[in-house]
Amino acid sequence: MCHDPLAAAMMFDESLCQFERGRVNVFLRLEQSIGRTDWAVDPAGRHEVAVDVDVNRFFEHYFSVF
Repeated sequence: MCHDPLAAAMMFDESLCQFERGRVNVFLRLEQSIGRTDWAVDPAGRHEVAVDVDVNRFFEHYFSVF
């Protein structure tokens, strides 16, 4: 099993990342684009994704645990 260290750190400190709300679209019809995702910022969107990481704070947190 593989774990994402940033996702695990976010459980303890959500301020490690900056988030934006928007829409994630997954392309399902055109064969050459199947599975491609597209992101569009939309304050009323139903998805929230991390768009930036405070890298120094993340590594401080990560190495304080290990």
